[in-house]
Amino acid sequence: MKSKTNNITTTNTIEINNNNNIEKTTNKFNTFLKDWWITGFTDAEGCFSTSICKSNLTKSGWSVQPSFNIELDIRDSTLLDSIQKFFSAGTIRYNIRKNKSKSVLFSVRSIKELNNVIIPHFDKYPLLTQKKNDFIKFKAIIDIINKKEHLTKKGLEKILCLRQLKINNLSERMDNSNKLITNAPDLNWLVGFIDGDGCFFVNLQKNNRNKTGYGIYLKLQITQHLRDEILLKSLIKLLNCGRIQKESKRPVIQFVVSKLKDISEKIIPIFNKYPLQSSKKLDYNDFCEILKLMENKSHLTLDGMIKINKIKLKMNKKRRI
Repeated sequence: MKSKTNNITTTNTIEINNNNNIEKTTNKFNTFLKDWWITGFTDAEGCFSTSICKSNLTKSGWSVQPSFNIELDIRDSTLLDSIQKFFSAGTIRYNIRKNKSKSVLFSVRSIKELNNVIIPHFDKYPLLTQKKNDFIKFKAIIDIINKKEHLTKKGLEKILCLRQLKINNLSERMDNSNKLITNAPDLNWLVGFIDGDGCFFVNLQKNNRNKTGYGIYLKLQITQHLRDEILLKSLIKLLNCGRIQKESKRPVIQFVVSKLKDISEKIIPIFNKYPLQSSKKLDYNDFCEILKLMENKSHLTLDGMIKINKIKLKMNKKRRI
């Protein structure tokens, strides 16, 4: 989960030439992206931001720059290329962060492209997380810019107020039965959301009931801010499995599926029909390999446990592409 707000944009990254120090990853994933997948992935990884900077080129002395951004680890550069092609808009920039990790940024800053491409997409395929609130404010700021009001002191003050405004858009998510519309309208949305904020975990824990002395536990986990509790709870109904976990010290909530039968019969079929698009697919493939070993009872033997542990040690943050 990433925390993204509609505040003044600051960056500690530097842009470098694509042909110099950073090479694109060439993961051969299915890159035929669907509309609802784009929305689901944006619900997880997208950011609607507006920067306000001093400028000698405007009468107000300030310039306003809205932008739609998705920033990913360098391993997913190919995916961002596909997203850029999907929108036929924006630019790609390669960065090096302060910790020297490499990332790639897809950014749409052109007012014309924001008006004609980005806003129409999310109007037609609405965001489901509370990130929709950021989009509502973003649209209002674009409208001010379209009317040239941002060039005046009054218009600038409107934009500053909008950025600080906390919008509760629950009324917009109510149907005629007065029920929250939170279920994913398309499973492509769910897969896009998991591509961004999902994680496939494999845990080894001591268990004296097993001959090997260890037990293997699998789980699919989606982590969000507590403000999206209603949405995550709706996934239980949507998938007919899973549970909700909350952290006591942080405003964080998790949707978790850990029963092997649910993973095998309810989760795996979804990804077989709607493939993951990000590098997370590599973790999913390892996850499936371990699940198959467990279904074959290999985890009950020492050799099987060693094989599972080797697979586990290259997953998630430990993976090198």
